[in-house]
Amino acid sequence: MNQNSNLKNKFKKELQTLLQSIIIVTVRDALHSYLNLAEATKIRLHAEFNTLSFMAGCFRFVKRKRL
Repeated sequence: MNQNSNLKNKFKKELQTLLQSIIIVTVRDALHSYLNLAEATKIRLHAEFNTLSFMAGCFRFVKRKRL
């Protein structure tokens, strides 16, 4: 009976370790995906900001030429 109890406890610990590992890997992968998305968004926003700044500069240049 004691041996059976020891096997159950060992199995529970192994299962707990496995589940913890799965959770850690899942959270890590989700975080990496989020950070990759955030980086892509940052790059896209930076490009849009540069485009808008360039267009504003062109608009000011054209406006000055007309005056």
